[in-house]
Amino acid sequence: MRTAKIVIIGLVLTSLLMCSFITGVVGTGLLMQARTGALAQIVPSADGSTPTDMQDRFRVFWEAWRLTHDNYVDDKAVDDQRMTYGAIQGMLDTLGDQGHTRFLSPQEAERNAQWINSSFSGIGAEVTQKDNRPVIVTPMEGAPAEKAGIKPNDVIMKIDGADTIDMSLDDAVTRIRGKEGTDVTLTIFRPSTNQTLDITITRGKIQEQIVTWQMLPGTTTAYIKLNKFSQNATRDLQTAIQAAQKAGAKGIVFDLRNNPGGLLNEAISVTSQFLPQGTVVLKERQRGGATKDYQAQRGGVALDIPMIVLINQGSASAAEITAGALQFSNRAKLVGLTTFGTGTILSTFKLSDGSELVLGTAEWLTPGGRMIRRQGIEPDVRVDLPADAQMLSPSAIRSMTPEQFQAASDAQLLEGLRILNEATKR
Repeated sequence: MRTAKIVIIGLVLTSLLMCSFITGVVGTGLLMQARTGALAQIVPSADGSTPTDMQDRFRVFWEAWRLTHDNYVDDKAVDDQRMTYGAIQGMLDTLGDQGHTRFLSPQEAERNAQWINSSFSGIGAEVTQKDNRPVIVTPMEGAPAEKAGIKPNDVIMKIDGADTIDMSLDDAVTRIRGKEGTDVTLTIFRPSTNQTLDITITRGKIQEQIVTWQMLPGTTTAYIKLNKFSQNATRDLQTAIQAAQKAGAKGIVFDLRNNPGGLLNEAISVTSQFLPQGTVVLKERQRGGATKDYQAQRGGVALDIPMIVLINQGSASAAEITAGALQFSNRAKLVGLTTFGTGTILSTFKLSDGSELVLGTAEWLTPGGRMIRRQGIEPDVRVDLPADAQMLSPSAIRSMTPEQFQAASDAQLLEGLRILNEATKR
């Protein structure tokens, strides 16, 4: 299975290095393809030796391993599994694809599978790690975290009293997630107000809504938000578009902000809802330089309706594929901020203990052949969002009057609507 990365913790840990968690789930990258046994030929033998053709390359590693085992002052800290996993991750970090190409422990691999299926227990928030602490990317709509008052950019200082400084993302996820109905107390620092708050959240069963939508107050424009490209994303998007059209929508603001990506096939089929069959959606460049084109599929349900796409630095992987294709084909203008810039196509290699190697085996380009890795997709209209601004969601808009909506602080959404209205003279 090929994917695009994120982690959710029933809380979501979206390592905005495209290494995210959802407390209750771990997300992945842009495409994933399960494989097994591919690394067997370089695994050490049972007696600790390496195959003959690899002994010279691994001699220094095994020397360091043995010296650590025999001489480190705190022998209780010497943990073979942690050292092995750390060595694997360190090896992958040298490739320069941090947060995308990565190693997943068996527990992380399980959470990743849960994320793809959009069902888990926890608080329902995307989280990344910044300056050695977990940071909220965004709470999920209607989830316990949002209801408790958790906001984007909240820094998690403590989890049930335990200081998070230098706490691994996996450890933070494990502490935050838990059984439905139990409580977790987060001590958070809110940069926008310079406040430190204790917020107790009752964990719940999270069935994430992949697509949400709402007519913008006082307009004939539908606001459709795609949260990730997981299974059934296209089905849910088609349902939302058709419902919006039935409600009288004459335009769409399509929100891909903070969308960490997901499955490649969903990226292609989601984009195909807006582009005619045969339009190139992306190019894949394989190791060695060979390229392959992916084209839009038939059956799009919104080929002609005017639209604007919202993006930001949290839009990654599959979200970048869709945004880049719609921009290149002149189907929609992009409004917001430059996207994250994840351009590797991931394949998942299953290892013998249940852990997984998520490895970039190809990279994707825009239909015009422009590389996105480390560069991202540039918006047509750049709109910053102040730190204290509240990014709106369809559920938040549902109870707003036209006056309240126009007075909202979500400058990106308001500017997207203005540009759409100007283009269509509505």
